[in-house]
Amino acid sequence: MVGQFLMVTGLAIIFLTDLHLLLLSGMVDSYGVFAVGDPPAMGDLADSMARLTAQSFRLALQIAAPFVVMGVVFSVGLGLLARVMPQLQVFFIAMPIQVALAIALMALTISVGMETFVAGFEAMIRLDFPER
Repeated sequence: MVGQFLMVTGLAIIFLTDLHLLLLSGMVDSYGVFAVGDPPAMGDLADSMARLTAQSFRLALQIAAPFVVMGVVFSVGLGLLARVMPQLQVFFIAMPIQVALAIALMALTISVGMETFVAGFEAMIRLDFPER
């Protein structure tokens, strides 16, 4: 359900910021770059696809970084607590806390995550990859 919410929110932001028009103009302009019926240069296409895939993974990790950090810190804390108090069913008790923390973190970071998504999406459309 959260994934569907984020997908619809991202799609709405794409339409609100008129990035869909940039996609359409790119499709129209591609007819001037690539001649109809001629195959595209595979070396350039492979390089562009590899860079686009790398940029997509970087963007996904940037958006998910708060959740990854929270998950690692929370799991390490639970592991230490389970080691200190072996009689207590720590993981059974901690599941609702982990869900509540994830929802709270989502509420705190959704605006920044969507801004990061839109900036990264626009950079990918314009092929403005950071050189690293």
